Amino acid sequence: MRYTDGPSAHCDVPIEAPVRQVWALVTDVRLAARLSPELQRVAWLGDADRPMVGARFEGYNHHPKLGEWRTVSHVVEVDEQRVFAWAVTDADGRYGEPTLDPAKSLASWRYALEAAGRGTLLRQSVLIGPGRSGVTLGMAPRPTTPRRRACPLDPERRDRDGQPSRAAASFTVSVSPGAPPPGTDDGAPSNADRHPA
Repeated sequence: MRYTDGPSAHCDVPIEAPVRQVWALVTDVRLAARLSPELQRVAWLGDADRPMVGARFEGYNHHPKLGEWRTVSHVVEVDEQRVFAWAVTDADGRYGEPTLDPAKSLASWRYALEAAGRGTLLRQSVLIGPGRSGVTLGMAPRPTTPRRRACPLDPERRDRDGQPSRAAASFTVSVSPGAPPPGTDDGAPSNADRHPA
């Protein structure tokens, strides 16, 4: 995947819980800070206290190589117990010109839920860009060179305490025409292209 193509990752995760319970977790924006090694805390902004189109929340992040930064996310889609999506902006100009414009987001995240038997199929996707981000820094030397892909719900990923993730997911990654086959940039397989049983 090339940064200039707008890298994206998509995960389908079967969950043994009803949609209403999964929805409550997915829309709890503070939950991610308890599970992420990078996202440290999240707070709703203004009068917002739940997902609704136009609501905003800020996230405070820390990465050993990138330091600390703040983002402001804008809820761009909500369909109760079906879809929750937001665009992450660089409000403080950490990676370029400061912006609160969702059209210039660092990334756009989307969760879609559907009933599947007694459980839920959770479809998570992320699109990186078009705004500059930490991913831009990593790919800047060669923005058109294919890169390894990784899914946010990678089952080999470690949590903040170094424990293996419990997520089981099937992964698909969007690449542009002419890109190398999925799972390769140098012939080596990528975690995002594995299909766990």
